[in-house]
Parts: sequence; structure tokens; C-alpha cells
Amino acid sequence: MPIRPPICQSPGLTRSATECFYPFLGKVHEVVVRAVRSFTQARDRPLRALDIGMGMGEGAITGLLLADAQLSVTGVDHEPKMIKMLPVFGVIFGLLVGFVAVQVWSDFDKAKVAVATEASAFRAILLLDEHFPEEQQMQLRTLINRHIDEAVNQEWPAMAHHSLTLADLPPHLVEALRLTLSLKPQDDSQRIAQGEMVAALHRAADARRQRIIISQSGVGPVKWSAILVSGLCALIAIAIVHSDNRLTCAIALALFATGIAVASLLIAGYGAPYSGDISVGPDLLQQVVPSETSQPTAANHH
Repeated sequence: MPIRPPICQSPGLTRSATECFYPFLGKVHEVVVRAVRSFTQARDRPLRALDIGMGMGEGAITGLLLADAQLSVTGVDHEPKMIKMLPVFGVIFGLLVGFVAVQVWSDFDKAKVAVATEASAFRAILLLDEHFPEEQQMQLRTLINRHIDEAVNQEWPAMAHHSLTLADLPPHLVEALRLTLSLKPQDDSQRIAQGEMVAALHRAADARRQRIIISQSGVGPVKWSAILVSGLCALIAIAIVHSDNRLTCAIALALFATGIAVASLLIAGYGAPYSGDISVGPDLLQQVVPSETSQPTAANHH
């Protein structure tokens, strides 16, 4: 097989293979760093996928150049060896994507359950407080309404930016619990209702804690680096295996780079449960308190 003209030689001087690879390894590092920063900083998920696709395209070109470099410098074709390694890189990439995707989807499902549990607890309280006088109903419903308003307008934006912590206590929820405990039941029905309302408030507080904890989770730079580096290694292996046919090489690299971009978009789309277009919103909480809460027992007097 004829050896191609060395691309890592200058007139009168031939550099070693290691020296030749330095610029390409630097390019690989640049591609990975840019991609990781894109996923950890950008808020627009489609823009992330576009950027990662461009980065993987650069990685594919780097792989093709590496294939040229190793053949022109060493004169040795490593294609047979890389054919054996290509499935290994593909399996590693697939396992990493699978493990991260399972974690992301699990956190997303937990986020939905936490919001649904909190909304169901508040709805149960609104049904149980009808056993008490109207004044106490008004006080309790006002506190719940204020808590939901604070959750929608303050806590959700904070969770989207991962800035809400467990140290931030919900004042209206705490006050609602104190008010419920201070109630003086006059009969068995009120006594049972008070116990159920206290339990429901505890469920609501626990659900709030769960959504705060989930909002702090996500796919960190280390996991993104592992996924992108393994994908880049697979691209380089593909480039070396198909280096003798540029058209086939370009098609294979484009297909695999597209797969990396799609997998990355899927993970990024569900990676932050409370932010972005694909997210868990406060809609269920907003449905809990009806507009006529200012007159909670009006229907009972008609």
C-alpha cells in the first residue's frame, strides 16, 4: 500500500509522531471543553444540541486528521486494530448515555410526583377545613394561597437557577401548621379533621423539600465530559477505520455525530426538571385554590 505524503513534515525536518499529535490533541481538548461549557451554562436546549453537533463535527475532522497523521508519520496502517476497538468505544458511549439518561428521567419523574403530592395535600386541607368555622377557614386558606403564590413567583425561578435551598423556610406554610395545631375541636369530626389536616401539611412540607432537593440535581461537568470524550474517541476510531474512503468516512462520522447530538439533546432536555421548555411547572399548585376562596363556605349558606 503506497504511503501518503507526510503532512507532519517540513522541508529538511521530520517531526516525530508524538510531536505531530500535539496540535490534534489540543484540538480535542478545545472541543470537549467548549461542549461541556455549552451544556452547563446555556439555557436554550436546542442551541446546546446545535453547539454539540458543531463540536462533534470538529471532533470528526480531528479524527480524520489524526488518521492521516499516524499513517503519514509512521507508515503503519492501524486500521485492522481499530476495527476491533470500534465496538468497544461504541459500547462505552452507549452505557454512559444510558446510565445518565436513567438518572435524568428518574429525577424528572420524582419532580412531577413531588409537585403532585404537594398539590394533593393542599387540596385535602381545603376539603377538611369545612368542618371548622368560617373565620378559621378564611385564615387557613389565605395562608395556603399565599404559600402557593410564593412558590409560583419566587421558588420556581429560584429552583430553575438551582439557588433555592432547604435553609429557605416557607413562612406561610409554617404559619398554617401553627394555626391548625391551635384549633380547638368541638366534636369528633373536627378532631379527626384536625389530625388529617396536620398530616396533610406535613406531606406538603415534605413534598416541598423533595422538589428543592431534586432542583439541585443535574448532569454535572464530569458526566458531560465522560460522555463527550467517549463519543469523540468513537469518532476518531471511525475516522481511522474508514480513512481509505473519504466519502464513507464522512457519512459515518456525520451519522455518529448526529447520534451524539440527539442523545445529548435528550439528556439536556430532561436534565433540569424545573427549567426550560421541558420542565415541571407549578400548574397543579395553581389549580388547588379556586378563585372563590375569599368566601369558602358561601355555597353552604344558599
